[in-house]
Amino acid sequence: MNMKWKKLILILFIWLATEFFLNFTGLDEVANYSEYILQINHQHIEALDSSII
Repeated sequence: MNMKWKKLILILFIWLATEFFLNFTGLDEVANYSEYILQINHQHIEALDSSII
């Protein structure tokens, strides 16, 4: 049980440090924009698939 907590804390620390770095350098906005573009592309593909059926 103790090992799971250590692993969880380590993962959370790495995630937090990565978020801080990305926000500090401005790269977080680029990542958010790319997720937005991918989501829109996915919606268009779903719309095309449903129109074919």
